[in-house]
Amino acid sequence: MAINTVSQRVNICSNALLLLAHPPISSLDEIGAGPQLCRLLWDTTYKAFLATSNWNFATKTQQLSMMVDKPTNKDYQYQYKLPSDMIRVNSTNPEDNYIIEGSKLLSNSKNLFLEYQAYIDEIELSPPATEALEYLLATKLAYPLTNDGKKTELYANLYTKALQTAKYVDSQNDPNSGFYDNTLVDVRY
Repeated sequence: MAINTVSQRVNICSNALLLLAHPPISSLDEIGAGPQLCRLLWDTTYKAFLATSNWNFATKTQQLSMMVDKPTNKDYQYQYKLPSDMIRVNSTNPEDNYIIEGSKLLSNSKNLFLEYQAYIDEIELSPPATEALEYLLATKLAYPLTNDGKKTELYANLYTKALQTAKYVDSQNDPNSGFYDNTLVDVRY
């Protein structure tokens, strides 16, 4: 059975609420403090979560389109429109000094590729990342719903551990770099 993005978001929010002994929800539009807080906190919490790591499942590479207008900043020759789904930049190719001004990237490279963390649908998260996100959301919901700072601390600690596990599992999707010949070392022999 395929889960769509909206139902995955509701599942994550419902699980975070369940951790706090709140009744489960079936929609973010339900009446009550839990669904309302989830609705209000979701976007910033999710974007912050995606920005925490170079997640393989949220990494994209794209050739940027050069804009016709020249940058007003005279230190740079070219400006590019940033992807609308970008959360943060990982790297550029070629590597070059750049700055970001609003929704534009300024650079001196005439042809630029961007590797970045993207805003992806929740259904694309790995299971360990989903669990970490549930703990993060529970951390943010704990005090407003329970007025208990110890629960906030508890879920913050659980989030930290779950995030480490999620990052470790995600890193397993990186190919091994292997060994490379190094002519400087070869001179020794």
